Amino acid sequence: MLKLPSTKTDTVPKSSPLGQDKKEVYFTNYGDNMTGITVTSHLFYEKVASMPSVAPKAAAPMSLEQREHERIKKARRRIKDIILANNFDVMAIITWRAKYKRCNPDIQNEELREFFDKLRKKYPGIKIFAVRHKNPDSEGYHVHVLFENLPRRALRIKKDKLDDCGRQTYCLLGWSRKGWASAEYIEKLKGVARYLSGRKKVASLPKGVHSIVFRGRNLISADRESWGMTDEEIADFLFKNKSSIEDNSYFSIDKGNGYKEHIRYVIANGRISSPEMMRGGAA
Repeated sequence: MLKLPSTKTDTVPKSSPLGQDKKEVYFTNYGDNMTGITVTSHLFYEKVASMPSVAPKAAAPMSLEQREHERIKKARRRIKDIILANNFDVMAIITWRAKYKRCNPDIQNEELREFFDKLRKKYPGIKIFAVRHKNPDSEGYHVHVLFENLPRRALRIKKDKLDDCGRQTYCLLGWSRKGWASAEYIEKLKGVARYLSGRKKVASLPKGVHSIVFRGRNLISADRESWGMTDEEIADFLFKNKSSIEDNSYFSIDKGNGYKEHIRYVIANGRISSPEMMRGGAA
């Protein structure tokens, strides 16, 4: 169970001498009783009852480069949040044999929608999420498809073909006329989320080509809340929960003009309720 700070104190903007600076911290509740904690470099602004509200200064217009960085960051977050909020157990890699299809996202989207519609009619209740990546050694794109509740009969064993870790690989039935559809069972969903939302993978797609190809309506969305915490509260929170933390990483995003946004991302076992309920502890 995650241990939370005992109190949630009021805060004021950085410009006020009466309060401590608080950073904006996002708590994202995923499925399987996990919480993603994102510590940003942004200041957290909150109204204080004893003082008039002080609004932060209006942000300067973003450059084209800054907008591109923001787009990539949001796309990565959406991919990661969707994957971790659900319980996908099969991942397939879908390719196209014809070169003109490999290089045309619109044709790929249309053919995938038709294919997924057939799968959902044949196997009601399955969950599907698809992410596009650029082919590393050739032109065009391939698509990673995650499934939940996909019946075993939808896969065929690839005889004498194991992956790099020695695990059995499969073919996803129904796609062979268009290209390859290799599949395998997922062992570590966090690793899949980290790979599919990788910065280089998302950033390599040209503008106008979306990384998320398909998102089923029956997928679970992650609950995301923001909370203001001082550096001391953040350190205290992470120390108290060090036994529950599975992933603790740092990265920075170049925002242009020599400014980098530094972000800390943590995945912990346990579930945190909304900020209003935090005094009561983790659920």
